[in-house]
Amino acid sequence: MIQYLLGKSDFSALLSLVSKDFLKVVPLPATLGLIGKLTSNSQSSEKWEQTRSDLQTRLEVPIENASTSDIPFAPLTREEGQEVLRLYFLQILKSDTWILDFRRQSFRSAPFRWVPSPYFLDTSGEYAESIRNLYAGFYGEDEARFSQSLEVLNLTPARKALEEHFGIHSQTAIRFELQKFQMTFANIFRLCAEAERKLHPEFAVLGILLLTLYENLEPSGETFDVRGAYLEACKKARELREKNP
Repeated sequence: MIQYLLGKSDFSALLSLVSKDFLKVVPLPATLGLIGKLTSNSQSSEKWEQTRSDLQTRLEVPIENASTSDIPFAPLTREEGQEVLRLYFLQILKSDTWILDFRRQSFRSAPFRWVPSPYFLDTSGEYAESIRNLYAGFYGEDEARFSQSLEVLNLTPARKALEEHFGIHSQTAIRFELQKFQMTFANIFRLCAEAERKLHPEFAVLGILLLTLYENLEPSGETFDVRGAYLEACKKARELREKNP
């Protein structure tokens, strides 16, 4: 049923995340509720314009309407790929509202700007903060913070899989491989299901966001400095807070 509904929706990308264990950890009603919110948001031009405008101001990044941008996209340079990564982290660091479209077709070069489709979600503040703490704990090498975030998110049984996803041995030369990402998420769902842990439905939203990021960066064949992108995003977030407390 879930495969049929997703296949008929604009969120067919979720299908690649729906393993046999997905509905054991993210129940169907929660998943359908999430899809309903995303659909409702995407159909409201007023909500979208407010979100686009707010995030453009909050992040100080040009965000254009895909429906009004007639400039074709071109392959990103490696530095522009790094900029996409910085933007991914900056949005999470600075906003509880997430635009989910990081596909290659949603960016333009010269100058670099974001032209996403109107798919976004106002995440719960507590969930967004937990994800911030998860990244801060890992990239800040704060073992206690990382462990606590895993427990809050009910992801402790999948700790090893998440560490491998982040790049436990190196985060400065990461190659984005979509198949490996999909296998990692399936493994996370399996491990949490075996431990009888339930995941917040917004974990699927993070999955969509990451999925579009991987779809964007994989074709380049380049390696990316993910740790560097996170640290630069943290620096930018601090500058923005100082400018607008």
